Amino acid sequence: MRNFGKWLGIFVVLLGFTAQGKAAEIFKNDDLDLFIGGRFKALGQLSLVEEDTVRNQGRIYLFQVENRLFASGTYKDYKFNFEVGFGGEAVNSSNNQLNLKEFSADIPIIPDMGYFKVGQFKVPTNLESSTYEGNRVFTTTSPLYNMYFNTGYDMGVA
Repeated sequence: MRNFGKWLGIFVVLLGFTAQGKAAEIFKNDDLDLFIGGRFKALGQLSLVEEDTVRNQGRIYLFQVENRLFASGTYKDYKFNFEVGFGGEAVNSSNNQLNLKEFSADIPIIPDMGYFKVGQFKVPTNLESSTYEGNRVFTTTSPLYNMYFNTGYDMGVA
């Protein structure tokens, strides 16, 4: 049992050094840059069920916490961003899934100085919603934050 704890500790430390995921460049020319990527976050649980005499007593449970597909790029001076959540993040309503996270474009007013952000995007109303989920490796948002669909995202112009 001592060896298992040692290896588990080493594994957890090495997970802390994981690099941030990058999107793959799909297309690039003078006017258009297009990137597509994704992110998968899972939660695992090990359990020992001593009362089960028929099957193996060790159990492994895996839960999908976050599955994202995103596309971003630039067309001339216009930046765009698209992000959709699947799996554990998808919210089922009466007849569809409410899983569009971000769909926005940055329209320049004055080049390299100011722009309008149009569409659905993250609103920095508090610390939890202003932090991008892809930058959090071992933490998640609170359950109260996830009780209502698309919390922290809003449609409009900024």
